[in-house]
Amino acid sequence: MAWKSKPFTDDNWAAVRDRFDILFAALGSPESMALLLKGSKALGQQELYLFSDDPSHANSLSDGGWEEAGPPEGDKVTLLTGDAGFCKKHGIVLGL
Repeated sequence: MAWKSKPFTDDNWAAVRDRFDILFAALGSPESMALLLKGSKALGQQELYLFSDDPSHANSLSDGGWEEAGPPEGDKVTLLTGDAGFCKKHGIVLGL
């Protein structure tokens, strides 16, 4: 299992989320898969975090730009798609 992250300076991450939602549902909504967002549009800094058993999922969601990462930390972390218990299980604190 691996974390990947990709920075965004605008709302283009919404298209990635749409593709993730389709993939997530097609795989049966696995508990070991999630997409999170860190940052805010107001600050001009947003980053998607993908957790998946299959590292190739990142490039199937968008072309390049994904980097190896750890879990998102700090404030302004939001679970976009994933099991409700995912963040607690992985020690991720969601916040404003």
